[in-house]
Amino acid sequence: MSDLGLAARAALILVFAVAAYGKLVDRGALAGVMRAMGVPAIPAAVVAAAELACVTLLVLAPAAGFALALALLAAFTAGLVNAIRRGAHIACRCFGASTAPIGKSHIVRNALLVALAGLGLVMPQTASIAAGAAGALLGLAIVMWDELVLAFR
Repeated sequence: MSDLGLAARAALILVFAVAAYGKLVDRGALAGVMRAMGVPAIPAAVVAAAELACVTLLVLAPAAGFALALALLAAFTAGLVNAIRRGAHIACRCFGASTAPIGKSHIVRNALLVALAGLGLVMPQTASIAAGAAGALLGLAIVMWDELVLAFR
């Protein structure tokens, strides 16, 4: 059962690393999305730095990394819910250049990420290559969420 903790950790490391990269590559896009969501525009570099801090903590101090992941995901999810309630028609820029409009599937994705962070907080960490690989594959699936949702519609 402790392999679940490592799988959650690997998935979140991949997700937050790709998210930070996407924001650093196209810094202006995030500000536009945040304005459309009705939240104060925070510079993309600041959000990316928080995501990279999460990655670093997940590697070096997993409990702190999972706690930061929960805090970031709570803020991101609150912004999504607010935008959806307001009827905002904006693209999800969570991982960079996606043109998929935000919707309920993004809340489901974030709920999965919150569950992974919570699981990681309570599960012991192992050093299983298989668990790490499974977590990385799960993280990749989450990064490709918009494409997967589109493929199964």
